[in-house]
Amino acid sequence: MLFTIALFFGEYACSNVYVMIGINFLLGITVTGLQSIGYVYMMEFVKLEVQPKLCTAWSFCDGSVFLIITIYFTQINKHWEYITLIGFFQVVWATFVAFLTPESPKFLLNQNRLAEGEQTLQFMSTKNGKEFKLDMDIFK
Repeated sequence: MLFTIALFFGEYACSNVYVMIGINFLLGITVTGLQSIGYVYMMEFVKLEVQPKLCTAWSFCDGSVFLIITIYFTQINKHWEYITLIGFFQVVWATFVAFLTPESPKFLLNQNRLAEGEQTLQFMSTKNGKEFKLDMDIFK
């Protein structure tokens, strides 16, 4: 994540579009760590028979973003400096939020970390304004 932030600094500082393309390539490789948090959470709520199609569509759309942005800023608009600032602040925010995001209850329960899973479910239900009642003995 810190490498991604450094790449955004490098992209903002560079004045050569070909260096920017190389940095965007590296960003495409590094951003997957940030993207996987939402991706994993999303897959937990999708039926198993839909997961392969949704995974393929999600990955295609996610992978196309940097290609589309690169084409846009090399062929259409040459003023990309301000847009990179937006991306930089989004990565900084995502890095910060990633450290605050609780583990998935499903993951915790599968790892036999029952107390932590119960705490996470309690936290989620409180944030959603719901009452939480679960007998953890059924998982033992």
